[in-house]
Amino acid sequence: MGEATMRKPLAAGIVVVGLLAAGCGSHAAQGHRGGPTPRPVLTTVLPAADRTPASSAAADAVFGASLYRELSAGSSGKNLVFSPVSISLALQMALEGARGKTATEMASVLHLSGQSTAQVAAAARALRTSLAPLARNRKELVAISNALWPQSGMPLQQPFRQLLGSGFGAAPQPLNFKGNPEAARAVINAAVSTATRGHISQLLPPHSIGPLTRLVLTNAVYLNAKWASPFPSSRTDAEPFTRADGSRTAVKMMRQQASFGYQDGAGFTTVRLPYVGGQLAMTVVLPDLGRLGTVETMLAKDGMAAFDSRLTPTSIDLSMPRFSFHSTVDLTPKLKAMGMHAAFSATADFSGITGNKDIAVSAVLHQAQIQVGEKGTEASAATAVIIGVLAAPGAPAIPAVDLDRPFLFAITDVPTGAPLFLGRVMDPAAG
Repeated sequence: MGEATMRKPLAAGIVVVGLLAAGCGSHAAQGHRGGPTPRPVLTTVLPAADRTPASSAAADAVFGASLYRELSAGSSGKNLVFSPVSISLALQMALEGARGKTATEMASVLHLSGQSTAQVAAAARALRTSLAPLARNRKELVAISNALWPQSGMPLQQPFRQLLGSGFGAAPQPLNFKGNPEAARAVINAAVSTATRGHISQLLPPHSIGPLTRLVLTNAVYLNAKWASPFPSSRTDAEPFTRADGSRTAVKMMRQQASFGYQDGAGFTTVRLPYVGGQLAMTVVLPDLGRLGTVETMLAKDGMAAFDSRLTPTSIDLSMPRFSFHSTVDLTPKLKAMGMHAAFSATADFSGITGNKDIAVSAVLHQAQIQVGEKGTEASAATAVIIGVLAAPGAPAIPAVDLDRPFLFAITDVPTGAPLFLGRVMDPAAG
């Protein structure tokens, strides 16, 4: 067939699966045509004694896939981006102080059943250690920050303070929620804005905290990474993108021919785009026409392992739209639907935080944004867990991959497989 190309246009909407740490599938990506070793599907959680930092990241991946199902079900036809790592880390900080049924439900939803509080903290510390070198890398930058904002004068249990400090790098920063909740909200929002380079400036909207708030736990993730193989700006041009409903919109489509990890699967095509340095990568999943729902079901069931276990380095003619958008979501109903009930109820037990059973989670809020262009990707996310007193609520043919319809994406930390971001692109022009 010579230089003939096999083209699978990405034209009906992009499903953003997430920004995943490349370690999730680095071995698969290095496989050869004779048969790369498949990565096992992440459907179980290892016993506590057998857990490693990598398996804790795998738990985040399963949690992210489950949450993707909940979030995508309520946003049909809309773009979506969120950070499983950000959400998980914020909830893990609360889990460190949970006891009884509250802890059991939280651990189950986070796929951390069987983990001790010390093991949860150790895994969080291992992730921070793995990503620490990237905080100083201008071409492949990832910065993660956790924060603990208690009511001024409220005593915290010493084990809780120690675990959050050693595992999450979060020291108490007291605020006066009782006397001036709006001023406290402004302080937290300013810290999150700084951590996300100004991209998320209002994580806590007006009236999200009040005089009954006793503690806010926050996580922020910022990523700015350059493509290992950038798209030539001279090849970017206006082209049609077909939405899931069949309608079309004009987008700026980037193009390049290069070698990427590639998988032509049953009902989908997967391409992995590495960033400079190789620790991070974006994986995009393009469903075949009419298979978007099927592919999203596969993601929710098996995570990214369903799509990137047989990647093979292949020369590809790739077209991909620029896209930039923001997602804001109250995770409270989603987490309840996933089985986390007690934490939000009058029966909540967070006695590991204060020594008393008088506080409960009132809300879990999350925001994320992503911008993808010719040079690379900039993304940020932030999560707040608000806790208050209970009174408050060649040549072979060169495959061509055109991301001109809905697709999924993921950005991962390659060594651990930690899913930094998950999402979908349904309409790159929507913003």
